[in-house]
Amino acid sequence: ALIVGGNTYGKGSAQIVEPLDTNKIDPKKKYEDFIKVTNSKFYRVNGSTVQWNGVTPDIIFPDVYADVQFKERANQSALVPDESKKGNYTALEQIPISDLKSKSELRVKNDAYFKSINEFANWISKYKSGRVIPLQWNDYVEYKIKLKANFSIFDSEKNEGPQIIKVSNNKFDQQRIDLLDAQGKQVNETYLKNISKDNELAEACKIFEDWIKK
Repeated sequence: ALIVGGNTYGKGSAQIVEPLDTNKIDPKKKYEDFIKVTNSKFYRVNGSTVQWNGVTPDIIFPDVYADVQFKERANQSALVPDESKKGNYTALEQIPISDLKSKSELRVKNDAYFKSINEFANWISKYKSGRVIPLQWNDYVEYKIKLKANFSIFDSEKNEGPQIIKVSNNKFDQQRIDLLDAQGKQVNETYLKNISKDNELAEACKIFEDWIKK
């Protein structure tokens, strides 16, 4: 598979929540204190784990959540990654991604949306390291306006851009959607509309087009 996007969160463990009681659990008793216990970890077939590191895409897109503060390893209790026994498997031939990657990086570099993502990611990294907040009212208002402007990429009203992908339901799903009520059909239309304006998905489609043309 060819993986594109941002580096994933990095959670390779599973937890259960149990009542904080050493006695046998009574289904009739109302428990108020609980503890979350890590009871398992999962690994890839080659023995590695996504814990802490996450999945690193073959082609990386600018990501609002790229900073380490949004990742599993930012948690003090995060487990350090380890290795497991390697499974028995035969790896497929490597996908030639260098040309696909260079073409994608050129498009992303010149794309206004991805530029704004990079700018926001750089700003959030600087913001968490320290900032000066003016206390005089007029200066503070100006500061707040500039602060809000940094979040403009999340403003749905400002991002009502043109459709960049043609999207429709397949015939199988359409039969199910035809049976929905008005609200259900509206949800589907909103979902299709959002996908049609998804910049990351649009770039993924372009990468796929480059791939099948090779």
